[in-house]
Amino acid sequence: MSDEENEQNHVGIPSCLTIAKRSF
Repeated sequence: MSDEENEQNHVGIPSCLTIAKRSF
């Protein structure tokens, strides 16, 4: 899964994971 896909499917991923991914 690429970062772009994760951002689009952030609904299924916890907010903490999304923030961590954006931080890095």
